[in-house]
Amino acid sequence: MGKSAMNREKWAWASYDFANSTFSTSVLSVIFSVYFVRSIVPAEGALIFGHRIPGESLWGYLVSLTMLIVLVAAPGLGARADRQGRKRAALVAWATMGALATMAMFWAAPGRIVFSSVVSLIAILGFEMSLVFYNAFLNDVSSEDERGAVSGLGFALGYVGGGLCLAINLVMLAKPQLFHLANSDGTLPVRASVFLAGAWWLAFSLPAFFLLKDKPAAPPSANAPHSFSQLWQTILDLRGRRDMAWFLASYLIFNDGIQTILLMASIFGAKALGMSASALAGCFLVIQFVAFIGALVAGKVADAYNHKIVVVVTLAAFFGVSVWGAMIQRTWEFWILGVVVGLVMGGAQAASRSLFSLLVPAEKNGEFYGLFSVVGKAASLMGPFVFGLASQAYGIRSAVVVVSVFFLVGGAMLLMVDEKRGRAAALALGPAGNPVR
Repeated sequence: MGKSAMNREKWAWASYDFANSTFSTSVLSVIFSVYFVRSIVPAEGALIFGHRIPGESLWGYLVSLTMLIVLVAAPGLGARADRQGRKRAALVAWATMGALATMAMFWAAPGRIVFSSVVSLIAILGFEMSLVFYNAFLNDVSSEDERGAVSGLGFALGYVGGGLCLAINLVMLAKPQLFHLANSDGTLPVRASVFLAGAWWLAFSLPAFFLLKDKPAAPPSANAPHSFSQLWQTILDLRGRRDMAWFLASYLIFNDGIQTILLMASIFGAKALGMSASALAGCFLVIQFVAFIGALVAGKVADAYNHKIVVVVTLAAFFGVSVWGAMIQRTWEFWILGVVVGLVMGGAQAASRSLFSLLVPAEKNGEFYGLFSVVGKAASLMGPFVFGLASQAYGIRSAVVVVSVFFLVGGAMLLMVDEKRGRAAALALGPAGNPVR
């Protein structure tokens, strides 16, 4: 492949982050999740099997159920894509399904709980599964000495894309008459904003759909294993890959903390500090654009020095943010914390992905990135659950302190990873740690 073709693939790969990040910002973090809790589900909650379920609980259950599906399916589907050499087809299918389901949220009117829940589940599933195959392309489009920079470029473009779409959404919400969106129940601007997020996701995915190229398929096996057995086999394949195992264990812990902060920050700001929805959305925009800088800088630093050290430094910053966050009393402090979170979030995510890429053997990209996705989704299951239990028992500020433990423990475990030794194992070891002869 020529240099210009490789550069096109790098930018096409990174552009998918620009496309899909609007889903995580406008749908999951800021607009639709709040709309689901406040408007779709009535104030008294949804009546399910004779029990009243509050909107925020129902939304949490939907997200957890989707993550559980990804946990089960991702490794088997990743391995199948490796065998068939069809990662791009899988990326196109899952991304298109998710984007169309997001656009269908336009018809998620107040009271349409079942319809809204189903399309939300499909959209989240499409988003999460597409990331399995998207991440697996990182090794294909970049050389070893530039993976930190390319990974950082993807996250940076993602923060820009998510932030730009969110900025447009905020104008749509604040000035609906400019877009002919004013209606009697006031829900049209929200539903139109979500439709735009889905259309944005689909439209800006086209470069990745058409320009990414699959590598030759892995050697065929007699039988394609079921996803359960494939997950177990992938875990067993960590034997002899000590540093990958330590990294995944640490990632499970510290990513718990990162995902919990991202999911619960707006709730904390509203409940503990009384911040308005517009103020919280503005802070999210600041985080998006600051994280753009953090991702680019961290990627370059990781390539030049050490990927693991970059992640450890960002985790130390997250620990400090959690401790300080539990004590803040003023809105301006929340904004400062938002800037710090933006800087270290971009660095932590970009450097973590590039560090993992160095530990993955080339012939098992899809399989191990499927496991990487499983670990990430397990974190999305546990962290918010622990936060909720701590908040219920001791209050929301105490729950923030509990989150700091994830960074402390995860960072300590990450110190057990030897980046050079892990890279040598990826190059020298075959399946299940057997030396390649």
